[in-house]
Amino acid sequence: MKNNLFELLTFNQSFTEDEQHLKFKVVFLNSVFLMAGVIAFAMGFYRWQLSPLMGAIEFTFSASSVVALIYLRHHKEKIEFISSLAIALCFLLFFAIFLLAPYNTMRLALFFLLSAGAFFLKGARIGFYWLLFILAAILAGYGLGDTTYSLIDIVTACIYLVALFVIFWNYQAISLSYQTREKELKLQALLDQRWRMALEGVGDAMWDWHIRTDDFHYSRGYAHELGYEESDLGYQASTIRQLIHPQDMSFARETMRAYLGGEMGSHYAAELRMRCKNGSYKWVLCRGNVIEHDAEGHPVRMIGTHVDINRAKQLEAELLVSQQKLRDDKMLLQAVLDHAPLGIWMTDPNSKVLFVNKTFCGATGIDEAQFLQAASYIELLPPNVALSCAQSDRECMQQDTPHVSSEWIPFVDEREHLLEIIKVRLTHPDGSVRGAIGIAADVTERKEHEQQLEHIAHYDALTGVPNRVLLADRLAQALARTKRDHGLMAVCYIDLDGFKPINDAHGHATGDKVLVEITRRIKEAIREDDTVARLGGDEFVVLLLGLQVPEECVGSLQRLLDSINRPIALSGAMVTLSASIGVSLYPEDNQDADTLLRHADQAMYVAKQSGKNRFHLFDAKSDLRARSHHELLQQIRTGLARGEFELYYQPKVEMHTRSLVGAEALIRWNHPQRGLLLPAEFLRAVENTELEIELGDWVVASALKQLRLWRGEGKQNFELSINVSAYHLQSASFVDKLKRQVTGCCAKPCSGCLQIEILETAALDDLNKVGDIIQECRAFGVGFALDDFGTGYSSLTYLSKLAVDTLKIDQSFVRDMLDDKGDRAIVQGIIALAKAFDMGVVAEGVENETHFQALLEMGCEVGQGYGIARPMSAAALSKWQ
Repeated sequence: MKNNLFELLTFNQSFTEDEQHLKFKVVFLNSVFLMAGVIAFAMGFYRWQLSPLMGAIEFTFSASSVVALIYLRHHKEKIEFISSLAIALCFLLFFAIFLLAPYNTMRLALFFLLSAGAFFLKGARIGFYWLLFILAAILAGYGLGDTTYSLIDIVTACIYLVALFVIFWNYQAISLSYQTREKELKLQALLDQRWRMALEGVGDAMWDWHIRTDDFHYSRGYAHELGYEESDLGYQASTIRQLIHPQDMSFARETMRAYLGGEMGSHYAAELRMRCKNGSYKWVLCRGNVIEHDAEGHPVRMIGTHVDINRAKQLEAELLVSQQKLRDDKMLLQAVLDHAPLGIWMTDPNSKVLFVNKTFCGATGIDEAQFLQAASYIELLPPNVALSCAQSDRECMQQDTPHVSSEWIPFVDEREHLLEIIKVRLTHPDGSVRGAIGIAADVTERKEHEQQLEHIAHYDALTGVPNRVLLADRLAQALARTKRDHGLMAVCYIDLDGFKPINDAHGHATGDKVLVEITRRIKEAIREDDTVARLGGDEFVVLLLGLQVPEECVGSLQRLLDSINRPIALSGAMVTLSASIGVSLYPEDNQDADTLLRHADQAMYVAKQSGKNRFHLFDAKSDLRARSHHELLQQIRTGLARGEFELYYQPKVEMHTRSLVGAEALIRWNHPQRGLLLPAEFLRAVENTELEIELGDWVVASALKQLRLWRGEGKQNFELSINVSAYHLQSASFVDKLKRQVTGCCAKPCSGCLQIEILETAALDDLNKVGDIIQECRAFGVGFALDDFGTGYSSLTYLSKLAVDTLKIDQSFVRDMLDDKGDRAIVQGIIALAKAFDMGVVAEGVENETHFQALLEMGCEVGQGYGIARPMSAAALSKWQ
């Protein structure tokens, strides 16, 4: 409340830091003008009744106070003038009351207030002058008339005024002295605080030791530096000494004794370890000075600091370890350089050797001492090598980038070795040349290896004739030569007929021997200027050069066919191969090298389609047919890679119960332009090709993947059938691949899960081999069915040799059996035959309910056809009932 009143009396006037001394005067004057004005205004009414003059004076004083109060609010900088004005106004009012109001017996007391105000507002010196003026005025007023005061009253009042001034004077002196002392103490405390903060801010902890009493005082940071609270340590030096590491205790005592004895100069310093609260030890630097001695000069008090130097000590230890490691690394580097499989040396700008490793010395047979003593290493090299090295040194000194060169240098093994040399210029910080570092790598073996790789890159590893890469170069050269000579050139594309069965039957090693023999025969059948190249597998290209007319190459082509067609002895057996050759003639076929080769390939395909073991010259019509077939094969291959093929599934039902017992997987092609294609539109194009095997493998994998999903849906008694071509069935590793794919299809060993359908006509092509494959597959649970049974005219003897599980009656018999007695008899005969051989039977082509009932009466077990359900997607089959 006091503060609020104080602020109220300033009338919201603001003061800067330098104007704070004015604030008290402003408050005092505001209170004087406010209170005096109010009192004078009230007293004016009272005094007006007694004396109009005195009332007028009171009203005038009240108005003057209001004016002064307003003026002070807006002009605080005029405080001294307003102070003088206030004192003068009060004097005039008080003196008037002294003279004109004798009825007021306390009017002399007003001069005490005036004297106190003058002292406060103007200070002791001017206040003293006002005191004298007031005393003179009182005495003069007493002498002017009757004041109702006696002389003794006047004298007593004057004495009291003087005493009051003396009291004020002494009080001010004591107050100033006290304020000065307070400022000095605050300033000293501030300096001590800032000094303490500065020391603690840089990590120094302070201590103060009274040597005689052993009192030990310290800053907060001293204890915290070691992890303690001040209450943990106490304030005795003996307690602190117990924290010193036992190994440092003797050193600490001797050092302190020597310092206090005057043996260490004016400053004490010691590095020692002190125990932290967690039990670990920390290095500290203890420094101090004696600041107080007794009369005899003995140390009494000592102050100092502790600095945490633990990290510095750790760094010092790490530095020592690093220095040792650097020495070890230097020795290791020297050993590495000496034993590196490279020649390494360093020279000055004049090619004088400053360092050379043992590897280079040992390789060249020149001692290290010879290198170091020679004015230039070039003096020690053969003349032809020296000139080249001198030139490379000059070039290295003139460029900022590494200089690379190659030199043949004689070694101690009496052979010249090819060295790949890299030289790097070294400079001083000011940019001047310091010398050069040279590194030489022996690339002799690499050079020889590169030559070998060059041969491997351009020649077939098996046959030794040019490969596809070199053929492109030879073909371009032959084309340029033919253009220059205005001659004729034949590009012959050769593909062996029947090579794959030999490779599958006898193994790849035997196949390689056949290819080597065929290559030898081709080389014998052509001229020396002609070129034979192997593209890969059993495909070759022959370039016949220097022809004059197209008919001239016929003899060469026939010789090639005859030579290839001769029997080849393989492990006691004789095999015979033939070849299909396609030929493109330049310039009759006026195309570039790649097109000529492609045309020859297309002509070869025509020759193969025409019956094999022949040659065919490229022409536009055959090109159109071949191109169409090639494009279809390429589309099939691309579609397989893009996932355009899909399996549809045609249900098979048990005739008596009409329940689903299985399905046949049928391939479909979702052609991006032609829509959904049936197998008849694309399977014939891949017959007896590798693509037929790829497509068949995809069918097997996709069908088994779907079968696993159906097993997870609960279809346990469900058999999936897939069609496999004879070429695919008899391909190499068919059985092994199928076994791997079937593994894991069922929770238990596979049985009744997968059935392979093969055409009866395909089974009869190689009865023994097909029979063996069936037996191997049945061993791991895969069943077999003869598809389209009845169309191959097989004998009962053949049927007994094939361990098939099911006969599928061809739909042509089922479709016409209601109208054709012969077809009906065949269907009845096949059903009876299946039962006689303990086989299952499936009737294809069930088109309607009449077919269904007729087959049921004949004893057929399973039916399949559009009358039951058309082929559908896997999702649709999952919902089909």
